[in-house]
Amino acid sequence: MSKIKICVLGNKGFLGSKIVARLCRNPKFKILPMIHKGDFTKLSHCRRAVRGADIVIHAAGLVTSRMHQSEHPAEIFYTNSLLTFQVFEACRREKVPNVITFSSSTAFSVSGKSRVGISDLFESIPHINGSFGFYGMSRWLVPFVAHAYAAEYGMRSRVIVFPNLYGPGDKFDHAVPPLVANLIREVDGVSRRGEKIFFGGNNKEQRIDLLYIDDAVDLVERIAMHPGGESVLCVTAGSGTSISIGRVVETIAREAHFKGKISWIEGPVSSGIVLHNREVSLRWRWKPKTSFTAGVRQTLHWFFEHHGH
Repeated sequence: MSKIKICVLGNKGFLGSKIVARLCRNPKFKILPMIHKGDFTKLSHCRRAVRGADIVIHAAGLVTSRMHQSEHPAEIFYTNSLLTFQVFEACRREKVPNVITFSSSTAFSVSGKSRVGISDLFESIPHINGSFGFYGMSRWLVPFVAHAYAAEYGMRSRVIVFPNLYGPGDKFDHAVPPLVANLIREVDGVSRRGEKIFFGGNNKEQRIDLLYIDDAVDLVERIAMHPGGESVLCVTAGSGTSISIGRVVETIAREAHFKGKISWIEGPVSSGIVLHNREVSLRWRWKPKTSFTAGVRQTLHWFFEHHGH
């Protein structure tokens, strides 16, 4: 039986590189070589990259800090939206039978709900607050693009909505890394300087859904193994619970052996949202396996190994 040929766009990024590493170990898959320095906002580059694939996994995107998003909202919205359209159009023209792509919990704008599913995404529009919200808007578009290409061209696609991802190999080198990587770097910096107090800010009681990267990649592999079925399927997949920023910091500090005090400023209480796992559990028997403590421990081990201690 021939191997399933897979093209992973964004294979140098946090999620994309982990997908490649996992699928390379699966004898059922053959990872197609990626063109170097490809600009996937250009249709010709996209077509060259996806040509001959049985499945295209679109993990490319401009994912940046909130600071960069506030300073460059048009760039964020334009680039990520254009990538989505170009990848779907390239796959249509190259007759790629299956597309797996991703959305984000930032695409939701719901009030009064602590647990949400894909129907909530279709019934809401991301909240735009000044320069914020345009990354979420670009992710909100993804399921609609998938449905449009299915309706007109019969294209089969799977859209996975993930929450914040974290784990070994995260974007520690970015000017402002994602939440968990940033907090690890800050706690380590306080410890290295011999300081006795870590100032946590005013978001101690804000809650967030955090999913360990290996659990996310496990779901992608399961879907790639069984991509058949209806033309479009959009699903949510999270950790199953939310965690307060206060507990995130406390867990990192404990696992990093920080002996000092954590100081907080009184701030707002936010329940956050948790993504439903019903559909992915029923269809692919998937559920997250990694506790936050175990995930932080693995992430810290990687961080100290690559950045010293």
